[in-house]
Amino acid sequence: MRIHQLGDQEFSFPEGLGEWDIKQVSGREFLIQKGSLAKTAFLMAYSPKDKRSEWWIDGDVHVVRSVRPIDLLLDELGGIALHVLEPTIEAFPGTATTAAITCFRVGETVEPVRVRSVDDLKRLNGLSKGTD
Repeated sequence: MRIHQLGDQEFSFPEGLGEWDIKQVSGREFLIQKGSLAKTAFLMAYSPKDKRSEWWIDGDVHVVRSVRPIDLLLDELGGIALHVLEPTIEAFPGTATTAAITCFRVGETVEPVRVRSVDDLKRLNGLSKGTD
């Protein structure tokens, strides 16, 4: 799935734009380009609630789905828990980094997602703790 930023909104093109780039020309008019081949695209409708938009591209109408990382986590990937390690923990010994562990049940939607802070690696204990 390819994700494109249009203004302050990201859109995915699940049918695939491949190597095409997309740029806003003005208002609802966009230019889709691959090398020297270019097409004009017009945003016909956008529904934030449904996370869908309709585009007119060279005489055909295409329905496009809007994707944000949180949508992927909660809707697509089936995110059920997030365990955030405190910055003082060396998640990977010898490496200066922060870490979080995300748990999934692909295809399931669980609300709310369980979130917790972990201050000691021994407290990960199966990743079953947390607050809903």
